Amino acid sequence: AAAEALTLLASYPAAHDLFDTAQDQAWVELVLKRCAEEEGALALLDALEPLAKEEVAEAREPALLATLKRAPQDFAAAGRLALLYEEREQPERCLELLVPLEEGLKTEAGEGARILGNLLVGQAPERGLALWAPYVERHLPAAQKAEQEFDQAVKRASDAALQRLNSGKGPPAFY
Repeated sequence: AAAEALTLLASYPAAHDLFDTAQDQAWVELVLKRCAEEEGALALLDALEPLAKEEVAEAREPALLATLKRAPQDFAAAGRLALLYEEREQPERCLELLVPLEEGLKTEAGEGARILGNLLVGQAPERGLALWAPYVERHLPAAQKAEQEFDQAVKRASDAALQRLNSGKGPPAFY
């Protein structure tokens, strides 16, 4: 319920000014530190992110580590933590986190599978490809849809430009 309330609060532009003072930011940091190890902390962090982006970013790693401590096979949380490590250019931490989860990541086919596949493909191509295949299979339809929508948008823009030119509404230098 708290996460839903914060999400609703974050949807109001005026709420973004709530955490402008140092005292308010200190309060946010205190809340984040205390909730980082609690169940549901990730939902709270996701809800708070629009209001206090930097503070949430710092609290996300401890919350993800606490989640994985409670549920070591949480592949989605492992993938989110691996994304943090990937952004920080820490491949060794990604490997340490993801290699023990390799078989489950193939089934989950999320970001953890992509990251581990990227790291393994140079050393063990068959392992890397085994992780990539389900990831690509899962994400390919969305990529194909986006490509199709882009092509349609380009065609509509091109058709509109040609129609404008053909109707004599183009720049005088064109004619």
